[in-house]
Amino acid sequence: MLTQWIQKIISMLLVMSAILQVIPGKDYEKYIRFFCGLVLILLALSPVAALKGLKAEQFYQKEVYQQYEKEIERMSDSIKREEIGIGQ
Repeated sequence: MLTQWIQKIISMLLVMSAILQVIPGKDYEKYIRFFCGLVLILLALSPVAALKGLKAEQFYQKEVYQQYEKEIERMSDSIKREEIGIGQ
């Protein structure tokens, strides 16, 4: 597990350096560095999350569920307003 984690971090560093060498202008360099830094932070924290039994899919599924829940609430509010408007 530790070797896989180290391999992922090294791979990301190699990909990051390759991308920085390929981009034609230096205009987007800070954005690419920022994004790659975020990915590296997530990779670095992944063993801690794994120890706590957390998985990335759980976070994503929770977020999607909350979005669906909000959309359903908006739709039900809209329907209630329509019913009130029709009844008058």
